[in-house]
Amino acid sequence: MANLEKHNFSGPTVSPNTYAGQFTEKYIAAALLSGETLSKNLITVHPNVAYKEVIRNWSNSISVDAATCDFTDGSSVSLGEYVLTTTEKQVNLELCKSNFFNTWESAQAGYSAFQNLPNSFEEFLLAQVAAEVAQTIELGIWKTTLFYNGTADEGMVGYLRDNSAITSTAAGATTGSNVVTRLQAALDASPAALYGKEDFAFYVGPTTMKAYQAALSAGNYNFQFYVGEKPMNFQGIPMHYCPGLNDSDFVLGLKSDLHFGTGLLSDTNDVKLIDMSDIDGSQNVRVIMRFTGGIIATNPTQQVVFYTT
Repeated sequence: MANLEKHNFSGPTVSPNTYAGQFTEKYIAAALLSGETLSKNLITVHPNVAYKEVIRNWSNSISVDAATCDFTDGSSVSLGEYVLTTTEKQVNLELCKSNFFNTWESAQAGYSAFQNLPNSFEEFLLAQVAAEVAQTIELGIWKTTLFYNGTADEGMVGYLRDNSAITSTAAGATTGSNVVTRLQAALDASPAALYGKEDFAFYVGPTTMKAYQAALSAGNYNFQFYVGEKPMNFQGIPMHYCPGLNDSDFVLGLKSDLHFGTGLLSDTNDVKLIDMSDIDGSQNVRVIMRFTGGIIATNPTQQVVFYTT
């Protein structure tokens, strides 16, 4: 987030001069959970992770035998575990109050479509920053180095590729003419055991979603134009829109295998808003946020990742 243009302005004084986190949990929650993926609960969220959390999964082989009077253990259970590790992140940002105060003052006076306004300029400013941070976290979950920097790729896509996810690739961008073929190829590559599971879904980015909409329109299948918007799906499998996904990339797998962890209520979370006017005479405000976050995928070899070559 780039600094906004600074200029002289005899605007408001943020009161108190140092805002030290009275609503820390509120704004950290907004920053973390208001991105598309987390706000719609599209993946599994683990709050209150104190640095690390063990996620256990199990596989079994159940034997059904002829009944006898004796107990004979003919089944086996294998327990596995994945460690979700969170790391500390921070936002340091300096803004000029004038660029935000005029908007907030106009909204307070009623010249705005806002229905729910923050009660103070401090809350308004923090809400603006939290919205931008949420978008950065959305990108971090799927495609940037914020939570995972892999050898093959970054984000959840990188974690899956580095940990032997099933891959489906094709050359060039996804378009309305090839999107159905690509989605079908990923579905064909997915393990049959996952088909029909309640949380089995596609996770697609803007390019793939737009291409699929174009394909539906070209084939006269886009009935939502006539009877209202309906949940998107491919072959009956839900299609979740995740703007953090890169270009034509998409993931096919189980929500229960895609995880995000954060210490939402931990002591490492912090929000500060510091008015610099009494410190250096400027009209700048410094915003500081600290939080934790991390991603992991359980059973990564069952997930399908599509990416272009």
